[in-house]
Amino acid sequence: MKKLIPILLISFLLIVVITACTSVAEQNNNANTLTSARDFEDAIDSYSSAQVNDPDNPILYLNAAQAYFEQGELEIAIEVLEQAILRGDETIQTQAYYNMGNFYYLSGQPGLAVQAYQESLLINPDNENARQNLELAMAYNYTPTPLDDEMKTEQEESQVDPSITPTFQP
Repeated sequence: MKKLIPILLISFLLIVVITACTSVAEQNNNANTLTSARDFEDAIDSYSSAQVNDPDNPILYLNAAQAYFEQGELEIAIEVLEQAILRGDETIQTQAYYNMGNFYYLSGQPGLAVQAYQESLLINPDNENARQNLELAMAYNYTPTPLDDEMKTEQEESQVDPSITPTFQP
């Protein structure tokens, strides 16, 4: 039993050292691979570990948002994208708003998607993908004007109360 404790301690220290030696880029790449393999829980753990080692790296937040969204955590994905926006340059901010628009659109919230795409375009007006998706989101909200026939309605007898009508009744 006494020999087992030092072996466990050495094993634990070895794991800590190996983990510490893993670069943030390697952790990010590993998490991206896990996301591609649809192992979102492990991907999020890997992104989180990388964020601890490099908390101001906006790429880690941008990538983690995709894993959260795929896992069905829209609110967390949006919060993580907001962190990428705070920490990133204009390129990261443009991509983060664009991704936010995609998340909202795919979640059936085209109004919020429109706002996110507009923010992306304010930063980079040349972003054609954001422009096309903005048009799609705006079309999703579009309600066509009713045709003449559709606008005509007939009042039913039950809708008319003769005691309150302003017409003279002999």
